[in-house]
Amino acid sequence: MKAKSKILVIALSLCLLVASVIGITVSANDETKPEIAGMNFSYEDNTYIWYAVKATENVTAGNTTMSLYNDVECTDPLQENIVGSIGDASILGDGDYIIFKAHGLKAKDITKVIYAKATSGGVDSAIVEYSLAEYLLERLYVSERQGLTVLAEEKALYEELLEYGAAAQTLFNNLGKEDSAKETLATAYKIVKVFDGTLSLGGTQAIVESGATVVFTADDVNAKYEAVKIDQNGTETKTAVNSGDTITVDAHTIIQQKQIAPPLTFDKASDLDGFTFSTNYLVDDRITAAAGVDTARQNQAFEIVDGKLVFNSPIAHNNVLNIPRTGDTTGNNKAVFEADITVDITDVNESTTYGGAQWLNFIFYDPSTGTQWGAFYIMLEDGATSATVSENQSQAAKTSDYFKDGVEFSLKLEYVINPSGYNNVYVYLKDETGEFPEYGTANYTWRTTWNAAGSGWCNPDNIALKIDVARYQDIKVSFDNLRFDGE
Repeated sequence: MKAKSKILVIALSLCLLVASVIGITVSANDETKPEIAGMNFSYEDNTYIWYAVKATENVTAGNTTMSLYNDVECTDPLQENIVGSIGDASILGDGDYIIFKAHGLKAKDITKVIYAKATSGGVDSAIVEYSLAEYLLERLYVSERQGLTVLAEEKALYEELLEYGAAAQTLFNNLGKEDSAKETLATAYKIVKVFDGTLSLGGTQAIVESGATVVFTADDVNAKYEAVKIDQNGTETKTAVNSGDTITVDAHTIIQQKQIAPPLTFDKASDLDGFTFSTNYLVDDRITAAAGVDTARQNQAFEIVDGKLVFNSPIAHNNVLNIPRTGDTTGNNKAVFEADITVDITDVNESTTYGGAQWLNFIFYDPSTGTQWGAFYIMLEDGATSATVSENQSQAAKTSDYFKDGVEFSLKLEYVINPSGYNNVYVYLKDETGEFPEYGTANYTWRTTWNAAGSGWCNPDNIALKIDVARYQDIKVSFDNLRFDGE
């Protein structure tokens, strides 16, 4: 079930201080059965509930009524019942609706679940249930994820209404009662919402007491999902989840498909914004500069060629390219770099101290301190058919035939703080299927292990990445399908 709200913008002055109508996912079986398509609350001299019923040829303001109940069987009418239809209202871009307004709700009833049904020509709609507390929490923690605008001033009002309702519950509903008989306050509820899936509680959304558990079923069992938990300060923590998992709702929780930033495109000069480049041109007994190369060419920068980011250096020096984040997700347990890379070498420098070593050095580092927290090297020779790969500075090198002069390879690096508190960089190369292998499988490549967390490691949200292109006489490095973001 697609959990996408249907927002109904009422073209009628209703003095709604509590935003736009929230859609209810129900579908009529035929044109004679009324459909409650949305509801809203307004905050005026009291708190009022509004309902929108889809108007059809057979469902009109003249033959449709709305009733509210205390129970799902609709046998116990709610005292604060519907005033009656206020007539037809045009819903911009979505046809016509019949609008109903209920009598005001008492503040002490903020968590009260109201069951509603519309009746037209003797035919009842599906029953919908809602509460003011759920509405407020939905607006605070869900609506913006559905592309809706929620002003800071609105959020302040919603939070105050939750506090006010909880205070009214304490005075009018709970005073003098044993703890076991007291109702849960509005401020103690957490909202849980699943996109592209369903909850074991029924539907796609519910409010529950903190600590309750739910099971979610994904619409697409092959998709990757995450649970986003939002604490009282608005800080988000993301955890990977799978269809069928039991999730403890100890914070406001959104279950959604993982939001992964797409690769960058390189079509125009502004696409290079965010990249920074530095050159350390060295001429000494270790490195011999190319004869006749002028200063401008010694400081060659990167450019766009055929939709790719390309660094083309004709001389021997160190060049460092900083890679910007391609997305803005936070609260992740790893940072991921991916790219299709081609290295073309026409000549190598004649360094004797370094034994002719030429490398691409991928370095994860803390941008605030410059401290290096993970790296690995690809070492190539002119015309090489293979390359040496160093796991890290202190471990033995290994050879791989993935890296060849002039042959594109697909690389993925994952910067992770593992459960033992160490920095790991996991390295993956696409196999013959064209896919990156899963961690721990036969095609998983290798990892590097660095410092302990207690040594001041940088978390994945803040980690930066730079690529050091070092000690080549003439080299061109091309990057395609590049992305660097949290997951």
